[in-house]
Amino acid sequence: MSSGSIRSRLAEGHMRSRCPLSVLPLTPIHRRLRLKWCRARGNWTAAEWNQVVFIDESRFNVSSDINRSRVWRPRGERLNPAFALQRHTILTSGVMVWAAFAYNTRSPLVLIVFTMTARWYVHDILQPHMLPLM
Repeated sequence: MSSGSIRSRLAEGHMRSRCPLSVLPLTPIHRRLRLKWCRARGNWTAAEWNQVVFIDESRFNVSSDINRSRVWRPRGERLNPAFALQRHTILTSGVMVWAAFAYNTRSPLVLIVFTMTARWYVHDILQPHMLPLM
């Protein structure tokens, strides 16, 4: 059987070659805790959300992605875990940033240029950038 025949049969089954959704692996415990957190706050008012600050660090890789993969999946199945590609962090050249946002404000984007320690995180990120939000 040729590759063209395989593609034709997959197309008959409404399958197309698409980029997989890239996700971090979540354990059942992670899923349960996230659901519990969301349900506990499902009926919050704007005043309650005004007291919450979300923070996160993100890494952006400078190099191109050499792991370009594709999956055969039907339309509308992007979020199906069977068609998702789990990703793991690896050491590559890039830039790391930190930011925070609240109900009606946000922090500046902070560039992290070296390995972060707890002391550096508290003194150089949390105190000057997050305390003003609160």
